[in-house]
Amino acid sequence: MLIILESFDGHDINNANYKSIYLTPNSLPAANVVFIEEAMADSVDAGTYTVENRSVPISITILVTANRDALVGQLKSWFRRGTEGLLKATFRDEGVLYQLSCRVQNLIQDPDHPQHFTAMLVTGETAWRSVSVETDTWAVSGTGGTKAITVHGDDETRLIASFTATAAPSGIYLYQKLYRLVNVVGIDYGNRPWCIVMDTAALVTAAKMRADCYDLRIFNGSGNQLHRWVEDPNTDHTHIWFNVHIGPGYSLTLRTAIADSGDIDYIEFAKQKDASGLSILSLPASGVLYHGTEWIHYESKDIVNYRLAVDQRGVFDTTLQAHSIDDEFLFIETPLIVCYGNPAAEQPAAVDPNYNNRKPVFNLSASDNNSWVYDANSVFYDPLYPVRPGSWMKYIQCSGNVSKLFWITQDGESGAPVVGMKLGCWYSIAGPWLPASGTLAWSLSSPGGIAEVSAAGHKYRSTVRWPATAALQRSADKVNWYNVWNEATPASVSTWTAWNHADAAMASGTKHVRFCVSPSLALLFNAYASLQATAVTVEFVTANLPTSSLGAEKSNYAMDLDLVNNENDDQVELYYPMRLSTEYRVVSFLLDGENYRATYDKHGAHRALLLDDESRSVWLRLKPGTNELEITSPGAGTLAVALSWYRRHL
Repeated sequence: MLIILESFDGHDINNANYKSIYLTPNSLPAANVVFIEEAMADSVDAGTYTVENRSVPISITILVTANRDALVGQLKSWFRRGTEGLLKATFRDEGVLYQLSCRVQNLIQDPDHPQHFTAMLVTGETAWRSVSVETDTWAVSGTGGTKAITVHGDDETRLIASFTATAAPSGIYLYQKLYRLVNVVGIDYGNRPWCIVMDTAALVTAAKMRADCYDLRIFNGSGNQLHRWVEDPNTDHTHIWFNVHIGPGYSLTLRTAIADSGDIDYIEFAKQKDASGLSILSLPASGVLYHGTEWIHYESKDIVNYRLAVDQRGVFDTTLQAHSIDDEFLFIETPLIVCYGNPAAEQPAAVDPNYNNRKPVFNLSASDNNSWVYDANSVFYDPLYPVRPGSWMKYIQCSGNVSKLFWITQDGESGAPVVGMKLGCWYSIAGPWLPASGTLAWSLSSPGGIAEVSAAGHKYRSTVRWPATAALQRSADKVNWYNVWNEATPASVSTWTAWNHADAAMASGTKHVRFCVSPSLALLFNAYASLQATAVTVEFVTANLPTSSLGAEKSNYAMDLDLVNNENDDQVELYYPMRLSTEYRVVSFLLDGENYRATYDKHGAHRALLLDDESRSVWLRLKPGTNELEITSPGAGTLAVALSWYRRHL
């Protein structure tokens, strides 16, 4: 096998000036095999190994003596230690140009022959990869089919497949709407319950949705189907709740105008920080920005020039538009897709016993994104799943075994949910009765601020004793607390007395509220005091909440298929709500095994991919020779699959 070196890092190393030879063309990297040592027995092969670096020595001769010094200097700049580049070579047995990703270790001059150099490169790759890609096409319909492809080369390679849908199967999630949830600049909400309000009655009337809304699904842009809870189905005010991560948003000011059509390589911004002190420096490495009607997906950041590399305009089939200098671009952390139109869909919670473990605790029908309502139709706290979204958080730091927190009305064994606190004197085994001391509290937080709290409940005292503080308190930092209102001593002993505080406004900057009983109860035999809230409405600072918008209805393609290579039984499952491609807009799902990327319309969709073997380093391997690919699907509709791969050579 003759290997003719062509170039390194784009520089020609075999021409009239240089002659280059690969010194060890048949060498391969060594493997360090892992063995498990056993006492008094032979060691056992663990079935795994690590691959060492591979040395790639190149002999380079300068052929022209007239300008030798200039050629030496050029060679030294090309092979400067640490330089990373592609070494390209033609394999004469195939007549194919291959490449190998290498890094320069050093460049050594022969002391006896000053025109001779040895460039030592290293690589972690075993096989050379062809420069040109090999391709094939596959038309899939019905429930799938098979496709035979021929892979050249002498080593296994990786499949790249692009899926474009032009006709949907009947009856499987026929419609979708894109939901725009815009992160708030500088405010990190973390994982938060969020609600979409839809007129599902109109969709039911149009025979596009089930009356029970079982077929309503929500996906994020990465391909995850989110748990959702539907309240008031088949009405014009259906509440669809789900949990979503809402990190800090970003506001960037456009520096260079963008036309309403055509591709762009970069989107450039003014070098300034937004109101929260954030800038492009802290922006995620890739993601989605939007202005007006258009979403733009960027794939990397150029911090020096304050610009983002764009790989897709109008991502998720949004409408391109012109953008002017000084236009504000905002960050969308999680693109969301609402799907419906499947008469055969089941209620998700019916097939998953753990489905409601993350269901928000407040009244989903009475609540919205601006306010959460806690009443008899909800819970404040679930002891089996204490981190359910919207839960009030417990705080107890009290002496003795009488004081406690409770979440059932009047501390009974049954009844409506509450957040309750009981502060009581207690009897010590080592001594007499002791006074109650400490703090009991139930707290709720919102990083964007709390504007108002309405609450009602009951209070109780068993003796004349009553704590100094039985209050609703507010805080900006969860360290310093201030009373919003403080309950006076109940008029009667041993009688639950109602209390009510409507529309209690919070001071600006309030991010935390709590019901609190503190600090002590003076000593008296069997004395205790209780405060409980039975109905609470918390209203948030609406100006600091994310903005959102539900897009127009589009035709959906519910991609649900298994892709198998019958040659080696490698299998991947793909599940993603794609839009149908039209003559005006082609949207595709890309399974890029070469670069380990799964994308939909250039946006990362890795969650749509499921491997039959998660430990496999390559998603779908192709062996040299004939490979039979097979797609199986409940209904593939009409699907165009573009197949490609790079041949490999040892």
